[in-house]
Amino acid sequence: MAALAGSIWRRSTPGCKVLILVFGKTGQVATELQRSVDVLALGRDQADLSDPFACVQAIRALAPRAVINAAAYTAVDQAEEDEGLATIINGDAPTAIAQACAEMQIPLVHISTDYVFEGLGEAPWKPGDTTAPQNAYGRSKLAGEEGILGSEAVQPLNYVPFFNRVSGTGGLMFRAWWGRM
Repeated sequence: MAALAGSIWRRSTPGCKVLILVFGKTGQVATELQRSVDVLALGRDQADLSDPFACVQAIRALAPRAVINAAAYTAVDQAEEDEGLATIINGDAPTAIAQACAEMQIPLVHISTDYVFEGLGEAPWKPGDTTAPQNAYGRSKLAGEEGILGSEAVQPLNYVPFFNRVSGTGGLMFRAWWGRM
């Protein structure tokens, strides 16, 4: 982890600390954040969410002012075949990230999904609405939300928005998916 911190510090402005650490460097949310905000985004090669402790080590080594978890196992259909890995990436890793943030009193924003709900109705979902995921992906994302928000010590510092689609300069992800159907 010292090598990670060293390589990042060499690229940073001397004396400048990491203000916002983002997990999920190559995803749509992190890509857009990197275009518009001064963040340090880590990719899988620097902090792989399939190894939750690697994420904890990155947070401890970099001591950011805030963390955004924009990384996820997003292959919805494949999650049915590999629910264990989806749950590690979407459940265990965000929980570990939240615990590390709580220890260091760092705010965390964790990006979630509307897949944690049952999918019925047309009104926008609100915090506190009943969850009822209908597939492995939704269950894995709900595990992350519950892990993050389940601890009173963590809860005041965290925010979990959920989306039904993400758009950016690379296009609308849902639209790209729908075009392949």
